[in-house]
Amino acid sequence: MSTYQGIRGLKVRDYTTNPDNPLEGQLWYNKTDQVGKYQVPVVTTTGAWRTANPINTARREAYMIGAQTSALLFGGATNPPPARIGVVESYDGLTFTEVNDLNTARSGAMGGGTDNTSAIAAGGGTGSGDATPSATVETWNGSSWTETTDINLGRYLGGSGGTSTSTLIFGGYPAGGGAPGYTDKTESWNGSAWTELADLNLARGYMGGAGASNTLALAFAGNTPGTTNIDNTETWNGTAWTEVNDLNTARYGNHYGNIGTYIDTLCVGGYSESALCEQWNGTSWTEVADIATGRENLSAAGSNTNGAIMTAGSTGPTSLLATSQEWNNAIPVGAWSTGTAVNTARTDGAGAGTSTSSLFFSGAPYPVSAQTESWNGTSWTEVADLNQGRATGSGAGVSNTSALCYAGFKDPPGGPVSETESWNGSSWTELNDMNTGRYGAGTGVGTATSALAVGGNSGPPGNILQAKAESWNGTSWTEVNDLNTARQQGASAGSSNTAALAFGGETSTAKSANTEVWNGSSFSETSDLNTARDQSAGLGHFSSTAVLAVGGKSAPGSSVTSNEEWNGASWVEVADISTATKKSVGVGTTSSALNISGDAPSTTTAVEEWSGSTNSTKTIDTD
Repeated sequence: MSTYQGIRGLKVRDYTTNPDNPLEGQLWYNKTDQVGKYQVPVVTTTGAWRTANPINTARREAYMIGAQTSALLFGGATNPPPARIGVVESYDGLTFTEVNDLNTARSGAMGGGTDNTSAIAAGGGTGSGDATPSATVETWNGSSWTETTDINLGRYLGGSGGTSTSTLIFGGYPAGGGAPGYTDKTESWNGSAWTELADLNLARGYMGGAGASNTLALAFAGNTPGTTNIDNTETWNGTAWTEVNDLNTARYGNHYGNIGTYIDTLCVGGYSESALCEQWNGTSWTEVADIATGRENLSAAGSNTNGAIMTAGSTGPTSLLATSQEWNNAIPVGAWSTGTAVNTARTDGAGAGTSTSSLFFSGAPYPVSAQTESWNGTSWTEVADLNQGRATGSGAGVSNTSALCYAGFKDPPGGPVSETESWNGSSWTELNDMNTGRYGAGTGVGTATSALAVGGNSGPPGNILQAKAESWNGTSWTEVNDLNTARQQGASAGSSNTAALAFGGETSTAKSANTEVWNGSSFSETSDLNTARDQSAGLGHFSSTAVLAVGGKSAPGSSVTSNEEWNGASWVEVADISTATKKSVGVGTTSSALNISGDAPSTTTAVEEWSGSTNSTKTIDTD
């Protein structure tokens, strides 16, 4: 019996071979194989961090309990001088809201809790300047804090885990006034009293800890007297501590709340401003995706490694952070890694091609560049220059042997460029000019014979923002229907002059999040970017439904590391680039791409490589 008896109301295209770049969900019939086939996404599950909403009060050495969707952040210290605070923030999975303060301001507290309605805060450092170790304990009922039984040994910056009625605390710093010394003492809370239990094998502070109760826990990393950082890991079975496999990277200053359990844990950040993240599977640690901003003395929460929230911390003695990131272990996301640098740093360049075969050409600073570099998947090589040097131009093409360069800005007072040039693998040839010379017309759409120019600026004199669009057929430019919103320094991507996306940029009033989709004849507005930006890179040559928006300049005027992926209906935030970049060049697809050079904040030769989710071809079962 057939799995599918028929398909009605659809036109299924015949192919003798599978299409080169089928869309997710695309259906076709392979005449050679005599079977129907379709395209499905391959989901990566290695995990990644993405931007979340910030906390209200920047701080370090705060403690956090709960889950990715329901967490509580309490206490911490501000700088300078170190001043302990009692500020508490509740997280609902989207935003942080300030709620009632602790009765005793403290930093480096320990505790337990499963969500933002029930928690315990134990110990911590009080006072200003050098901390005074505290033994006080408070419980949270969802609206207020109540003092309860003290711990036996006052301390701060230890590890802990569990619930509000079943908590384990261990290690920490019991000395005040800057005196050295850490403790190995362990205490268990049963909901009414603290009991001293077996010691850690290694005394430590500034450490990490995790566990779902007072009977099973994990202690890792930290600082010992006379030692900068350690990689030691111990597990608690309810009676004793046992040393197990070490972290891959020793660290301390990664004091945070409870992410996971004794068999499923994340270790994040640490001294000095580390971005490293490792995942514990009950037996060993594995390096996973870094956080976007390295930090120490951070806070985090999560019931397991399927989801977590990380926030706060510091990047130096006085630099406090309010930024947050969420961890998701089961979504199709990508990651950035360092690539081979180009030969000449520049901003406002243009590019064409794929992650293994591309061109990088033109750019600033002034005098504008005509330089071209070719990428073969391994190295960059300088090749023949453009005939017309330019900056803020656009490029289109699918390899380092076939590309188009158009628009841009000449050396002042040269003004906007209308010249168009085609690359044949060895040289550039001037072709017919554009109808409207412009610069900042987006990052480019299409191929050497089928391209689209979108928006831009046709001044000077003055700013003359354009909504005009022009279509290239391999020989000449034709004016087509305008954008709905005039803009410059936006980004664009698409497979040809018949399917494209235009997004972001600068309007007459502000940075824009506006997105418009081109169907071959007209633009229509669709879902906005999550972050308004201009001067970003856009990539995704093969489909308007698979596009990345990379970096750029945000509404407040600062460069951004955030990336967004278009799924055909909306933008989804994906893994950040390592360095905030504007005026960079993007080439490739959402599964494999390069972000080239740009301003970060000075002109750089750096290249980052993107490895994203991929698609897989499946055969329809007709037996």
